[in-house]
Amino acid sequence: MIWVSIFLFLIGIAGCFVNFLPGITLVFAGIFFYGFFEGFRQVTKNYILVLLLITTIVVFADTITLRKGIFLNKNIRGWIKAGISTAMFISFLFMI
Repeated sequence: MIWVSIFLFLIGIAGCFVNFLPGITLVFAGIFFYGFFEGFRQVTKNYILVLLLITTIVVFADTITLRKGIFLNKNIRGWIKAGISTAMFISFLFMI
């Protein structure tokens, strides 16, 4: 079942550069499913809640910037989302 989490991680990181995939949400889902499958022993519920808060803020900010046209260059938005997703993934690796 860990393969589901790895698949979600990889698709989520790719989703940061492809507009039709919700990248950060998929990275969060990968971390959540890993925690669920391993019984929340290493990935605690508090860690999941903090990542949920970060994911919610980033998705909300991304939606606002998309609607208002603040970041007109999609590459900039992609790099920002990729940086946040990579930071979430690296922090997850340090938890293990």
